[in-house]
Amino acid sequence: MAISFDQGKHIFKLRTNRSDYILQILDSGLISHLYYGKPVSDFDVGYIDQRRGVSFSPTPADDADGNHSLDLIGLEYPCAGVSDYREPCLQVHDAAGGAACDLRYRSHRILSGKPEIPGMPATFAGADESV
Repeated sequence: MAISFDQGKHIFKLRTNRSDYILQILDSGLISHLYYGKPVSDFDVGYIDQRRGVSFSPTPADDADGNHSLDLIGLEYPCAGVSDYREPCLQVHDAAGGAACDLRYRSHRILSGKPEIPGMPATFAGADESV
């Protein structure tokens, strides 16, 4: 699998022999799922941009242009209590009973090969077989 990142568009592309999986880091730090399907030639997937504001759906407080309602974006990892009204994949309750969980992208590293995890079983792959 090849992993590439377009720094200007904040888009990740994970490529296998038969498919591409494309994600985008939004300005807010949320991660949006853009595409999964047959390989595409480049990162030009801007036509899939799902960010839009609508009158019946709230936008996050940190959304400067008021242009992305969370329940209309294909979030990669939707959480509870942050104005996305769909079923969350993660719900965390604090000591007071609150259930809001707002996960944001911080950073990434793309490594060549597959790093070992000391003391753990692993599959075997050469540096050119896993990126």
